Amino acid sequence: MEILKQRVEQALSLTNDFYNHINDGCLSLRISGVPSNTIGEQAYCIIGARESYLKALKVGQWDEEAFSKN
Repeated sequence: MEILKQRVEQALSLTNDFYNHINDGCLSLRISGVPSNTIGEQAYCIIGARESYLKALKVGQWDEEAFSKN
């Protein structure tokens, strides 16, 4: 469990670094040459994924239906 905790903390730290260093103008950009959402839309998905993963860790299982309602 300790390794999982370390990896979650590292992922949260790296995500925090990303949000602290990206400027607002970059959020509307897209990755060129491939179909993609904007950087801002992708960042929003990261937040949602982090929230879902933490909920799953708390309850000890993945409940896709419950997590998608929040």
